[in-house]
Amino acid sequence: MTDYAKERADVYADMTAPVAAFDGRKILSVAANFALPPTVPSPTPMPYPLLGEADVVRLICSPLPAAAAALSRRIGEEIAAIFESETATQTYVNTEASMHVTLFHTSHPDACLPFSPALRAEEVRTLKALISSTPAFALTIHSVILAASGTVLLLFEDPTNAVQHLRSRAKATFGSALRHPNHIIHSTLSRVLTDTVSPACLAAAIARCKQLTAELAGQRVEIDAIWYVEETHFYSAGSGQHEKIAFGTALA
Repeated sequence: MTDYAKERADVYADMTAPVAAFDGRKILSVAANFALPPTVPSPTPMPYPLLGEADVVRLICSPLPAAAAALSRRIGEEIAAIFESETATQTYVNTEASMHVTLFHTSHPDACLPFSPALRAEEVRTLKALISSTPAFALTIHSVILAASGTVLLLFEDPTNAVQHLRSRAKATFGSALRHPNHIIHSTLSRVLTDTVSPACLAAAIARCKQLTAELAGQRVEIDAIWYVEETHFYSAGSGQHEKIAFGTALA
């Protein structure tokens, strides 16, 4: 087992352990970034509040192919419905069109950097050189999990460690400003936004996640491109301008 694979396996072992209870502080911290009923008809991500007028968060991610995006949306809706069977609970499900695997940020919400048309052109040019020299790759589904933060995640295995190699090359290219998840490869499907879930409801959701993991583990998901997303709203790869860049060599 490679170092990348071992590190990922160790992290996943912790992440897939059953959640005994939600962390209410984490849920409320996430919920603070949404407009919630009755102010709006349904939970809606809010704009990033601290960006300069011309600044954006720059997210680099890979869109899920159509079938995987549809599956991810169905799972997100199904787990959200379990929680919303208790009327006090509110949830948010990511849109099918925005389902993605997070790769890295060239400007992160926690450390947003200035932006300009010239900087955008430079970043896109650099990404095109990086991505065009990277072959397309396939991930496999590892598990569907529920985090203590109330987030439903689809975790992936990376048989060739393509994602970690890409992150390392990007770090060398973009420097210390680049941020990326440590070890994990995931898609976020839905979120619980109220700290109102009963133990029985939580147990039912965890049980369904385990069933889905048993059904889906090992399913192949082909990744053939990235999005350069100029993200304007929290948790919203669907917000802002997108540019799609294809990997250099298609899968056989």
